[in-house]
Amino acid sequence: MNTRRIVIVLIFLSLLFAGCNEVEVKRLAKPTPAQVEWMDDEIGMFIHFGIETWQDKETDKYPKMEYTQMFDPPNVDTDQWVAAAESMGAKYIVLVAKHPGGFCLWQTDTTEYSIKNSPYKDGKGDIVAELAESCRKRGMKMGIYISPADFSQKTSYGGKSDDAEVQEKYSNIYRQQWTELLSGYGEMMEVWFDGGNVVKLDDIVEKYAPNAMVFQSPIATIRWVGNESGYAPYPAWNSVNSADPIVQAGLSTARHGDPDGDKWLPNEVDCRIRSKWFWNSYNADTLKSVDKLMDMYYNSVGHSSVLLLNIAPDKSGQMPQSDIKRAAEFGAEIKRRFGKSIAETSGEGDIIEITLDKATVIDHAIIMEDITKGERVRQYVIEGLIDGQWKKIAEGISIGHKKIDQFAPVAVDAVRIRVTKSAAKPVIRKLAVYDTSKDVKTETAVVPDKKDVEVKKLAKPTPAQVEWMDDEIGMFICFGIETWQDKNTDKYPKMEYTQMFDPPNVDTDQWVAAAESMGAKYIILVAKHAGGFCLWQTDTTEYSIKNSPYKDGKGDIVAELAKSCRKKGMKLGIYISPADFWKKIGHGGKSNDAEVQEKYSIIYRQQWTELLSGYGEMMEVWFDGGNVVKVDDIVKKYAPNAMVFQSPIATIRWVGNESGYAPYPAWNSVNSADPIVQAGLSTARHGDPDGDKWLPNEVDCRIRSKWFWNSYNADTLKSVDKLMDMYYNSVGHSSVLLLNIAPDKSGQMPQSDIKRAAEFGAEIKRRFGKSIAETSGEGEIIEITLDKATVIDHAIIMEDIIRGERVRQYVIEGLIDGQWKKIAEGISIGHKKIDQFAPVAVDAVRIRVTKSAAKPVIRKLAVYDTSKDVKTEPTVVPGKNSQHEQIAFEWSSNDISTEWSELEFDLSPFIDMPQQYEVVFNQVAGKNTLEFKSVILILNGIEAAGFSEALDKPNTFNVNITATPSRKKDSIRFRVVLKGKGGADSSGNVTITKVKLF
Repeated sequence: MNTRRIVIVLIFLSLLFAGCNEVEVKRLAKPTPAQVEWMDDEIGMFIHFGIETWQDKETDKYPKMEYTQMFDPPNVDTDQWVAAAESMGAKYIVLVAKHPGGFCLWQTDTTEYSIKNSPYKDGKGDIVAELAESCRKRGMKMGIYISPADFSQKTSYGGKSDDAEVQEKYSNIYRQQWTELLSGYGEMMEVWFDGGNVVKLDDIVEKYAPNAMVFQSPIATIRWVGNESGYAPYPAWNSVNSADPIVQAGLSTARHGDPDGDKWLPNEVDCRIRSKWFWNSYNADTLKSVDKLMDMYYNSVGHSSVLLLNIAPDKSGQMPQSDIKRAAEFGAEIKRRFGKSIAETSGEGDIIEITLDKATVIDHAIIMEDITKGERVRQYVIEGLIDGQWKKIAEGISIGHKKIDQFAPVAVDAVRIRVTKSAAKPVIRKLAVYDTSKDVKTETAVVPDKKDVEVKKLAKPTPAQVEWMDDEIGMFICFGIETWQDKNTDKYPKMEYTQMFDPPNVDTDQWVAAAESMGAKYIILVAKHAGGFCLWQTDTTEYSIKNSPYKDGKGDIVAELAKSCRKKGMKLGIYISPADFWKKIGHGGKSNDAEVQEKYSIIYRQQWTELLSGYGEMMEVWFDGGNVVKVDDIVKKYAPNAMVFQSPIATIRWVGNESGYAPYPAWNSVNSADPIVQAGLSTARHGDPDGDKWLPNEVDCRIRSKWFWNSYNADTLKSVDKLMDMYYNSVGHSSVLLLNIAPDKSGQMPQSDIKRAAEFGAEIKRRFGKSIAETSGEGEIIEITLDKATVIDHAIIMEDIIRGERVRQYVIEGLIDGQWKKIAEGISIGHKKIDQFAPVAVDAVRIRVTKSAAKPVIRKLAVYDTSKDVKTEPTVVPGKNSQHEQIAFEWSSNDISTEWSELEFDLSPFIDMPQQYEVVFNQVAGKNTLEFKSVILILNGIEAAGFSEALDKPNTFNVNITATPSRKKDSIRFRVVLKGKGGADSSGNVTITKVKLF
């Protein structure tokens, strides 16, 4: 045999096969660097917020210009949105800036159906700008969704119209919308075209967002998974065939994946944390559990796809606490399971192995290919070395960016992946194994430093406590039998006292508006004071509103206030006194009679169950004077996220006085071993910077001298200066201010009190609404350099309290004539410290921490010049002399006929002065509308022609009251002749509003 010839043939064959393999590698689809980075992000947050939020709908199908007036969120907090995204591990946010209805969340020149014609910030608001700024501050990437469909422009899905003229006009509009958003709000990392897109935009995207991922449309770089359930199929191949028409149209889904495809087009898995995309009022119970979210994570990120989880802000402009808490729990569980591996490695070839120091239990493996080389693996097995033999513990087909394999816990001495089929030499970026059965508690990450041991010892707040401290101001409301007694406590309750309670004009909307005007983020209602009278329909006692004349015993103040709070996005809390003099129970819910105690404990538990289970989410529960009745199970079941004031389960504590002042320093932590802390009766004086339990202070105080309204203390109304002094010494001392404003016998808050509350809120905004400059940072010195010498007279400092209260002593210095000079100093900072000093011109300002328990982490350092007389208008609060809308009548289908008929009702309770009023028929149900023939006002039984007329606005009438009304029942009646147009199925309400005079 010719040996030389054989060698030559073998060399030729080896080169031939090597060449074939190389050709195959080159043919594999490969991602761009931007696609690799996007897949490494793994999780994003979707945000749906718009007109639909107010409509309880998923799509604004029939947009009308008047709908723009719905959009008026009182407390938009895009920083909160970003923080929620961070908490669940998201690396980017996609904001729905325009949904198919067409309403635009930015200041656009392309349409009037936009935020500029809404009441939000008087038409000057821009949600896109606010979120972009929040993202920039926290290093969060941002993307934009602008629906190609636009019902306000008469275009359907994909931006299509059958009318050529409409199509041309809309194409120009849509191009301009993308130009505005991509050129004016900073870098966008993703652009979303829902349902594809027929409008040419590649030039605009290429010009302004060349590195952005594009979802759907002919220029797509990522694709829809094909469902909204949070699941990618397996295998979910990352490549597709570019010749496929559905791929070319940008409408391919996961089912179009082909391991031999020539185009890299990975899957994005868009899904919701609740059952709907937009927030609505009826699906809170659909909030997904952590287990469900983890299942979605395994089947999206764990199937080589990216998870885009939607969390929707509510009408307040903030995400519901339940949702952001769940997002944080989801992120924490991902970290708990996969934050730290038992062991990991990487490598090339068919077998990649990890040898362990000893037999170790594992129950998960994560494998990642180096996708820059293409998706090469076609089949693999994971094997564990058990008793000296390799045994299969999992297997799969594709890996791609990431594959998560879960299996029964097994003790192994080594673990390996063995690739049994591949398109080219496997390149494994990561093989890692985990034991997730261990209940490893994870803390919020801190930056390691020389004091790391000390850091771990610091007390730290829960996410709910952080949010509560960010609220800063709440409103207390005391209203009950005491209001009619001119007393602060109904010490000797009698059944006949229930007849006192008959307020003629309860206006809980006014209460909420007053809270908003002073900047309060929550309200605490005293639903039962120590006397025992209950403001809700309770089964536990006869000494309650059900035996009062108010609404013939059918009234429910808790329900009315809860509804008003929901409408405006105001958080609500409840005070039920443990003491109950009607039930012969003393402070703390105690009785010396064992039988009475046992009976009352059942009653008190039932009262909390009724209120926490029947009136929506409660953010705070108040036990005044402590509480000996066990209710922790009830609170945990119905209000697990609520702050608890006093009692053994307290999460916040009483400051120790009712004057509006927290001491300084007011440390946020206490010693959990202290018996007074365990009893839930600690105050600010129990604060200890080295304590092991975070228990911040609530500063409860009054705008007048008494908690309940009375007839003789109007002259005790606190001045704005006094209220600001209280603000400095509560919020400015790292505490939360709870200011009481009491409704009077009418059921409304006195105009003097709500005017003062609005002035207080306006003054806070005037002084601290806009800083001269601000910054954040870590370390002992945080500095702000100013453009020129600038006068300042205040500084606000905030620690990042999620890392504990670290600062123990600091000085604020200004750069004056080239030298750093002290202008203020302090001990603690905590959530917020406000320092006031004589006006001084500085070129720069800095905080220098001279003593700390760990590396200082400053969330905010801001400086202000409050000496400038910047005029701000106090918010107008609805009241007796305002334009507040009230429901005068409700109709049902029984009141309507298909023939002309009369409908008449009493307006006298709602008309208190000579003025113009608007009466509006608001249809809330039924497909058939109302048609009106005539309207007449009846004054003291006499028809008054010309005193009422129809207005141009639909279903709206003017009422002209020229003489002082008597308020006597039926003295002013409203009669209308109407019918159902096409049917009699409508129902709704009639509202009356004072016409705005200026």
